[in-house]
Amino acid sequence: MKTNIAILTIFKMVIKREKFNTEDLERITGCSKRTCFRYIKDIKEFIRDNTHFELTYSPKEKSFILVDKNK
Repeated sequence: MKTNIAILTIFKMVIKREKFNTEDLERITGCSKRTCFRYIKDIKEFIRDNTHFELTYSPKEKSFILVDKNK
């Protein structure tokens, strides 16, 4: 999958508040785990700088989740 399509796919999952982990992203995008972490880093930075939300990893849920920083 092309980089921009992979990032947009992950971003869509984030804004729809879907639960996912790196294994899911590897399967969906066809990218390596390392590449998935780079994509997540970019998305986390964008969300942090442009919204009142934060993308974090929840060990309890074993997935990435979108958290409202104002709560």
